[in-house]
Amino acid sequence: MRGALPSYAARAPWSAPDRLPLRGHNWIDGETREAVAGGWYELSEADGRADLGRWPRSNAEDLELALDAAHSAERAWRAMGAGAREDRLRACAADFVDAPDPDGLGARALGLDDHEARDHLDGLATAVEEALAGAPDLARGTLGAREGPCLLAPSWAATWHAPARAVFFALRAGRPVLLAPDGRLPVVGDALRRALADLPPGVFQVLHDDGRTLLRAALEAPPSRVSSLVLAQERAGPLPEPAAHVEVVPPRRASRVVDPTRDLRHEAQDVIDGAIGRARALSGSRPGHVGRVLVPERAFSRFGELLLEELESSADTASPLESARRAQRAMLENAFALGLDEGATAVFTGPAREHRAFPVVFTNVERGMRIARLGSPCALLLLMRAHDLRAAHAAALRLDQEELS
Repeated sequence: MRGALPSYAARAPWSAPDRLPLRGHNWIDGETREAVAGGWYELSEADGRADLGRWPRSNAEDLELALDAAHSAERAWRAMGAGAREDRLRACAADFVDAPDPDGLGARALGLDDHEARDHLDGLATAVEEALAGAPDLARGTLGAREGPCLLAPSWAATWHAPARAVFFALRAGRPVLLAPDGRLPVVGDALRRALADLPPGVFQVLHDDGRTLLRAALEAPPSRVSSLVLAQERAGPLPEPAAHVEVVPPRRASRVVDPTRDLRHEAQDVIDGAIGRARALSGSRPGHVGRVLVPERAFSRFGELLLEELESSADTASPLESARRAQRAMLENAFALGLDEGATAVFTGPAREHRAFPVVFTNVERGMRIARLGSPCALLLLMRAHDLRAAHAAALRLDQEELS
């Protein structure tokens, strides 16, 4: 392993300066470009009070230009060799980790304050380092099993971490990458473009779009043009036909085991942070956030009491990210109805002083219930009994493998 990347959290204090709205661009064949059709869309702060900028609205014509450039660039990029590619990418990765959101526009789009943005971006260096080291989970998917240009379409809730892992992994493997960032967080594409701008033209490109026009064009393109298409499930929509080169990344909610030998109040605080924390969990929107809590039965009642106490006084409960609340409203309503239908007990539906169901906590949840296997990220927390710590870990593993989309 070559030198480790610097940590973002170790950098100088960060703040989001007041700036005029940004004019974003596509990055095709080593040049900034407008959309061929001239369309664009606007992005506002999470609270809607200020415009952050406008970005191109790309279509099939923009995609074809980028694919032509990618196919032209692939042979030379692959011939460079893995070691030389990694050396170049490490320099780029250091620049990216150093300034993933230099203008603070991404944090403002999400609704994070300065401190929360720093906390959220902590761990970015580790994510990129994993990609440059081979990332076994990515190697098992289409990015590791194929050659040729790939198009990546991550969810906004994946923020900077997952897109960066996929981009650096695929580039290290010798594949040209087209990144189609979510229209709700286009600055992730801009940050990667700045860091990777010195790569040969066509090796890394960014195409913006706030709808599905670009993705529909990519899905309709033959595998000879787009060798791999990796989409977040929420962006995939109904697929016309299953295809080997199309990988749909399902949403995930993680299981968390409570150890009764530890401080249970601290355990409760950590569960809340991992389940609905504004920075760590994006108020329940971030893939992989805590959604199920397995507790050995001897500590179940006490842990539940402490969890409810902490929820009532938690700032994450009182002020969830507005973007998360809007995105999750229908999912939470459906999950609430499902939990009641299946016999679970709702013990928390938001702060007593508020008239909103956010977050929702159910207890008496059994493994066989459908609600226990829901995978779509949202501010839904399920408390589940286990006989002992060993049984809790075994149940958590099974539940994580059985998730439904």
